[in-house]
Amino acid sequence: MDPIIRYGTDSTIMLDAPEEVPPTMCDAPRGEPLDDVAAAVAAALVEPIEFPQIAQATLPDDRVAIALADDVPQADAVVAGIVHVLLENGIAADHITIVQTAHRAAQGDSPGTALPKNIRELVTVVAHDPRDRDRIALLGTSVKNDAPIYFCREIVDAEMVIPVGCLRPSCTPGYSGAAESLYPLFADEEGQKRFRDLDAIDSPESIESQRQVSEEAAWTLGVLLAVVLVPGDDGQILHVLAGRRDLVAESAMTLCNAAWATTIANQADLVIAAITGPPGEQTWDNVGRALAAALAVVADDGAIIVCSTLSEPPGAALQLVAGEPDFLSATREIGRTSSPDAIPALWLIRAVEASRVYFVSDLSEGDVEALGMIPVPDAEDVARLASRYRFCVVLANAQRAVVTLEESEVDAS
Repeated sequence: MDPIIRYGTDSTIMLDAPEEVPPTMCDAPRGEPLDDVAAAVAAALVEPIEFPQIAQATLPDDRVAIALADDVPQADAVVAGIVHVLLENGIAADHITIVQTAHRAAQGDSPGTALPKNIRELVTVVAHDPRDRDRIALLGTSVKNDAPIYFCREIVDAEMVIPVGCLRPSCTPGYSGAAESLYPLFADEEGQKRFRDLDAIDSPESIESQRQVSEEAAWTLGVLLAVVLVPGDDGQILHVLAGRRDLVAESAMTLCNAAWATTIANQADLVIAAITGPPGEQTWDNVGRALAAALAVVADDGAIIVCSTLSEPPGAALQLVAGEPDFLSATREIGRTSSPDAIPALWLIRAVEASRVYFVSDLSEGDVEALGMIPVPDAEDVARLASRYRFCVVLANAQRAVVTLEESEVDAS
């Protein structure tokens, strides 16, 4: 049977695979998705790992902030499970605040939709704007980098903060550890810019430094409890863990690597990287992650096809790629911008320098060509392109995939 590649919400491509050398399908993730996410979240919080039960860790008048990371799938069900446990343990609904980013709020789906109407009307939902100085509070100064630590005011003012985030294997581009779902996500704009350090793509020292700053900020805030999710395919969730933040993150990372890390025998002449999921997954950040995953296994002078339904226009850093014919100069300029799309812009430069990069998206052909990629108008063109290459690797869910070669000693944990 010819392999079918899924991307976006419901787009597909059927490859005409040669029998003698069929494509290698990296079909992560592995594992069964949860049937009832809200119930699984509630069960995890009722018996948290190495952490007191909610009733023992709070007082009835305490204010609780649920800090929701951008990449949390089924956020309404996750929030419903958390709020249920809080109410059962004496926290009043009007003392619960759900804090999300402006990016998540712009998607239009309220994280409180699964709550009963009478509860939903009492729970507060706010969007964090890192540029709004009136909504940001100074927490202290980092010992690690001597920079001020600012947080969203609703998070600082809460007696209990419950961060909710999805893990990625730690070698994923731009990943700065489990605490990143708090910091810099809910920091001020300057704090976020400090994490757009292009050295952190290659330098283990820079990556570790950023991880330490995130951890320091979380400890300074006094956050000991966390809810951590291991994501599955198509917005599903494989595992939910809750409890002491460091222990939960360690256990969840083992599960995350088991679900998402794949090893293959040989480099590929062609890598097809498919970005699956709704519009919230079709981002330049995920394009950068998909390119990084593909570059790890594509042969020299090979080709990459990124399949997406991206419609998001290029940001400031990507516009530098489009406007600067010299990639070295563009890289220098990107490093000075601290633009949110700096890391995907750098991965794009690396990809188009090393390979032919084809791009399926909802962008105009002119926008794609300006970025050094070759636009692919439809699925049939992908199948025709794939037939030109002898050995093809297909990365499903490429925005989360981690693929290494058998002879590689890279540790994905």
